[in-house]
Amino acid sequence: MHPRKIRFILMLLTFICMGHPLFAQNIELLSQLVNGGSSVSTLEDDILFFDSGNKVVISSVYFPGTPDVMGSFLLDATILDMDIENNFLSVLDANGYFNLFNVTDPEAVVFQDSIYLGEVFFDPIFDEYAAQVISHENMVFILREDQGLTVIDISQPTSCEIIGSYGSQGPYNYRSMAISANHMLLGVGGSAWDDFFLETIDITDPANPLPVGSVSLSDAPEGVTVSGNTAFVAAAMQGLVSINVSDMSSPTVLDTSYWDGWYTEVVVAGDYAYVACDASGMNIIDISDPASMDDTPVGIYHPEGEFTLCTDIGIDGEYVFLATGGTGLHIIDISSATEPTFVASGSPSSGGGAFGVDYKDDYVFIADYQNDLTIVDVADPYNPFIVRNVGFEGIGLKVEIFEDLAYVSGTYGLHIVDISNPLEAHIVGEYLHGRYGYAVWAHGVDVQGDICYLSYTRRGLYILDVSDPANIIELSHYAPEDNAINDVQIVDSLAYLVFRSNGGVYPDPDLPYMEVLNISDPTNPQLVGSWTGSVEWAWGNSLIVRDSIAYMLDNEGLFILDVSDPTEISQLGVWDPGGWNFKLSDSGDLLFIAKENGGMKVVDVSDPTNPNRVANFHTIDWCADVAINDSLVYIADYDGGLLIAQHDFLTVAIDEGKKRTIPETFSLEQNYPNPFNPTTTIAYNIPYRSETKLTIHDIVWSQTNSVHLI
Repeated sequence: MHPRKIRFILMLLTFICMGHPLFAQNIELLSQLVNGGSSVSTLEDDILFFDSGNKVVISSVYFPGTPDVMGSFLLDATILDMDIENNFLSVLDANGYFNLFNVTDPEAVVFQDSIYLGEVFFDPIFDEYAAQVISHENMVFILREDQGLTVIDISQPTSCEIIGSYGSQGPYNYRSMAISANHMLLGVGGSAWDDFFLETIDITDPANPLPVGSVSLSDAPEGVTVSGNTAFVAAAMQGLVSINVSDMSSPTVLDTSYWDGWYTEVVVAGDYAYVACDASGMNIIDISDPASMDDTPVGIYHPEGEFTLCTDIGIDGEYVFLATGGTGLHIIDISSATEPTFVASGSPSSGGGAFGVDYKDDYVFIADYQNDLTIVDVADPYNPFIVRNVGFEGIGLKVEIFEDLAYVSGTYGLHIVDISNPLEAHIVGEYLHGRYGYAVWAHGVDVQGDICYLSYTRRGLYILDVSDPANIIELSHYAPEDNAINDVQIVDSLAYLVFRSNGGVYPDPDLPYMEVLNISDPTNPQLVGSWTGSVEWAWGNSLIVRDSIAYMLDNEGLFILDVSDPTEISQLGVWDPGGWNFKLSDSGDLLFIAKENGGMKVVDVSDPTNPNRVANFHTIDWCADVAINDSLVYIADYDGGLLIAQHDFLTVAIDEGKKRTIPETFSLEQNYPNPFNPTTTIAYNIPYRSETKLTIHDIVWSQTNSVHLI
């Protein structure tokens, strides 16, 4: 009938014979492909350490124009910050752990110790969580916005110990820190929204930090550094603030320089301050007279790409290392301060910042923040590798495959990519309503024949003739009062729409949450029915409709609706785990749910009135999308990139959807891995439903195992 892949485990076969429950609950990570955005870095002896989601990349920059990746290693969570001293790398992760590694040999990094510092409420897309790490004389100083300062003694690397702390978990919002001799400078936000200051702390005794003085600021002190008797603060939209700290008990503001953007970090070399400015790039400011700084930078570096997020700067001689978020780590020549020049990337850019995922044949297609559409060869799921990146204006959000075309929804609209040959994939058509600096966020897409249904979170539903992708024709536009539509599903002559927030901004029980349109005439869609929902705050994200049942995912949970009569939609069941839920994918009686920081959930909906979670799989950070291919699960994780996992549910799912074709002959594919001790996966094709017997021979022991498959 359709391709099937069965994982053979002797214990699993024993369970079948013993009559164990239908659903097993094991999901195993096979591989991870991550290498993209960068937000922090540190440098020692021409060796650069920087993050890529949850991966630490180690690169030699002895020749900055040709950096050489020497090694890398993965953590279990997104990296918040890191610093290095004497070959000991200190890393703070989003799970709340301080981790210490010996990186003397970049190809054989040795874990030393870790300390749990408490839960981190970190959201990599919508929230900025302030955290900083400084290594200094066998001490590691960690600043967290929700905890203040923690001092860790690493003189015994395999037995690290917290020896001191400063600050509280009260109203203060700790943003940044720097060390000057025996003093620590802390950038702090107070209890009020406009209460910001720089505080000086005596750390002569690191186990007992003592407050010395403070000075008020007008905006958030996102970064701070000290040069001689002057501190320089990157104070958000106040700009660069110079402060006299010759008397730590009475610091005084000297001057402020502001040009553009949200200032996030600052480093100083000679007469210049190098300031990271969020989406504006890097400004170079003359500080030869700290009391009289010009607002106009002497030089500006703006990375290519619209959605950069410059957050960290390192400097070594004539080179700056700028972490730009979505576009990776940039190495910049600053030998001329008036003309900073891009030299190289820290490493090749690939599948980081993953938002959407789909598959076809032996390829996975990722809609990601950085490269728009990334194509990955997954013929061997243990060793995925990138074969092509297809770029376009804006960023990719979701991707859906229909025959030989990938439909990528993104910042400004729809991008159609010919994937008939994935190695030569290219854009064949676009339908855009946004433009540079004006995002409209196309989100949901479905295709039926030559008609594409595209939902915008700000502009409603567009029905398009895509028979010629190079010449897309708008057939109609459906824009109800609540036009924030996050997803669309087409079943025969009906279009099912799920709305955002019962009105886009504020909840309104009188506005519809889901609508059903008659699209038998695509040029004139007609409202058939609607459902208003029953939650106070609804942010619909994903929708699947099959067998007269709609599965709708939102910020409150999973709603299961009877849509057999679209004029009288009723609720059958609800699965309400709380928190944000983003994307649905289905396989038989199982729904796979991408659940923000909650990872991937698997819900049994064989009884629609009583949905039940049967498995949970922890991802790296922001679980954004899931695609199912029989026993294989492809997960788009914002910071983790592409995760490939395998489940051992005993049901064999047959995908009757639009993305598969019926094989014409019997075929048996090569198993992987080979040899398969202790497990293997075998794919086979059959042209029609039938009883199937698969026999496995052991040529060494002359034994035979067989299993009947229906």
